[in-house]
Amino acid sequence: MSRVPYTITFTPEHPLRLTFNFPEEEWAQSMWGCEELFKEVSDWCKIHKCGRRTSWDHYEFETKKEMSMFLLRWKQ
Repeated sequence: MSRVPYTITFTPEHPLRLTFNFPEEEWAQSMWGCEELFKEVSDWCKIHKCGRRTSWDHYEFETKKEMSMFLLRWKQ
């Protein structure tokens, strides 16, 4: 599987929520790849009990430690 390019961001208003962002120029051809990526990420979250998917591109965490662990694994 080829990896879909993305960035992960957060806002001060929601310090324990991360958002996946994708380049606009690759958006149309990356939709299928995004779902494959999110399945992989969600499966990892369940196995490691670290965060949960709350919407199409958001993951929320109970602690900063969980969020840090997630970023160490998924930040590109």
